Amino acid sequence: MALIKPVVGKKSKENAALAEKLLFGFTGNVVVDMGIALYQLTKLLTPKDFEDLSQLSARIKNRDMPGEFLTSWDDFMATYEARGPLEMDQASPRYGDDPMLALRQMSFMIGDNNSFNPELAHQRQVKERQEAFQQLMTRLGWFERRLLGRAHRIIELFAGVRDTPKHQAVLFNYAMRKRALIEGEELQKTGRLDCAEQIFELTLSDIEKAKEQPLLDLNLLREKHTQFLKLLKYQVTEFPQIIDSRGRILRPAPKKEKPNEICGMPVSPCVVNGRVKVLRTPHEKTIDEGDILVAYTTDPGWTPLFVNAAAIVLEVGGVLQHGAVVAREYGKPCVVGVDRVVTKLQDGQQVEVDGFTGVIRLLS
Repeated sequence: MALIKPVVGKKSKENAALAEKLLFGFTGNVVVDMGIALYQLTKLLTPKDFEDLSQLSARIKNRDMPGEFLTSWDDFMATYEARGPLEMDQASPRYGDDPMLALRQMSFMIGDNNSFNPELAHQRQVKERQEAFQQLMTRLGWFERRLLGRAHRIIELFAGVRDTPKHQAVLFNYAMRKRALIEGEELQKTGRLDCAEQIFELTLSDIEKAKEQPLLDLNLLREKHTQFLKLLKYQVTEFPQIIDSRGRILRPAPKKEKPNEICGMPVSPCVVNGRVKVLRTPHEKTIDEGDILVAYTTDPGWTPLFVNAAAIVLEVGGVLQHGAVVAREYGKPCVVGVDRVVTKLQDGQQVEVDGFTGVIRLLS
């Protein structure tokens, strides 16, 4: 927007509204493409297929599925096998490790009453951006047109690659995960670990020592390493966003809010009403069509929930955060940076989410 605002100017509300549409509808975003690919896979199956996910997973592993689905499944895995919920943690399973991860996410998209199509929504956003650009070009002088054309080309070329560096990092991370699991399987075979995944509770130094010292008690080392994590799990309900070098927890100054209003940062323009559904994990509960998804933050593991959600409200995020990017491409309002929103809002509350102003109005 910093490239466009000086060109379009602030005097015309119509121009400003058109300029807003230049900020979404971009192709080449890995996360958006992945969500659409999951949706396309889902549409090759029926609601009945999802009644027993374990059975469906076994059928896929045994290649006992229609050829069209298996071909699409293989194509999806060839591109996205390294992705999955909590994918930056090497200990987290990925799509390539267990079909159940993708199937559980696909199950959120299935349903006879689900009228939202993320692929068509994204195509609509692309078309609206292109039309807005053409309209602006007819409303500006020759010099402004030249500047806008250059700014638009830059945005069009690079806005979609926002997630590409992270995708490459995830691929590297997944390669390391697979290599670590090979070591874990060897230690499991000799009875030194109960399962290969326990390798992620050891350090690289521990693994090297395990090769040199056959009698080294790895379970004792695991217990030592996981004590602090267990303590965190039971004693820390939320992490502060900022802790300075002296250990002080810094919080932003309280925002001045009207009664029955909560304020955040608008990152995807639109206004909708709906029923709140607060989630702390993507698999905690079902998001029904029209629900307002409220969460601490999101990653690609949450993308399928956006299909049914009418709007997204996050405690942590920004303009380029996962939730904001996907919400814009799906044409759904999103407000981020809402302090302690997962405790302020409760399931079942009726709210209005204003993606233009960042205001969440409590209706009941």
